Amino acid sequence: MPQGASDVVTPVVINITLTNGCVSSLLKNAYITPLVKKPGLDANEAGNYRPVSNLSCQYCPRRQLNAVSQQLERHLTSDGLFPSHQSAYRKCHSTESLLLRVTSGLIGHLDKGEAALMAFLDLSAAFDTVDKEILLNRLSVSSGIQDTALNWFTSYLTNRTEYTLFNGSKSPVRTVMHGVPQGSVLGPVLFLLYTADLEKIAKRHGFEAQFYADDSQSYVFSTPAASAFYDNRLLVCLDEMAEWMLVNRLCLNPANSQFMRCATARRLGQLDDSTITFCDAQITPVQSCQKPGSTDGRISQLPPACEPRCQ
Repeated sequence: MPQGASDVVTPVVINITLTNGCVSSLLKNAYITPLVKKPGLDANEAGNYRPVSNLSCQYCPRRQLNAVSQQLERHLTSDGLFPSHQSAYRKCHSTESLLLRVTSGLIGHLDKGEAALMAFLDLSAAFDTVDKEILLNRLSVSSGIQDTALNWFTSYLTNRTEYTLFNGSKSPVRTVMHGVPQGSVLGPVLFLLYTADLEKIAKRHGFEAQFYADDSQSYVFSTPAASAFYDNRLLVCLDEMAEWMLVNRLCLNPANSQFMRCATARRLGQLDDSTITFCDAQITPVQSCQKPGSTDGRISQLPPACEPRCQ
């Protein structure tokens, strides 16, 4: 189709599909391009790849998804439905803003002579395990998406198919039973809405929390003398998060989750250095942890004047 003609036809097609609440199969047939998650990982290990979803036909479908994404963002922003401490895939909510918030809070409490216990939870194949029925119910109940709009999302999420292209080879086409498309326009924001209740759990226990896509950080500050008590309280909060993830079909990986105790050099010796039992896994606290979405920056690299030490 000539470029000028597509500019006229595309808005008409978009309006028809949105008005009818029905999604074309062009938006539901995708091919997967496996990409290595981080430089240096073993390319022969299947678990080191991220499955990025690509639409077979890009122009009109992508414009339609962009139109839906913009309307959804306006609705969530105007009604205050976005999780306040959920970063990624949103304007002014990047890795930098997340790191600044966490680091600023950490420095402020360490300057007061307090210590911190930080937990970094790891999910396996998070986007691929989303339960579609739970997601649609959450869009309706928690995000206020009803009627034709809900029908559109129902149509978008059902009867999806995909195949994998890798090194010139094509896999058989399969029906997608679970998950949201990773690498798509709508997939990431749908995942944020799916996991929004995790922030509510942290707030209910009175703890700080910050989320970046499928990375969850929860932390608590206390005096060194009371650190053991608050360690236990944080673990109670994390156990509830783990139970929530289990009920909502997300796959928490306790062995790859990390804990870090932080204090100034003068108070570090007052902290417990024992392992932590989380979901029946024995976890040794680490000295540093990579910030979400990065392969080099580390969350424990603070200004020298603060003199923090982590264990």
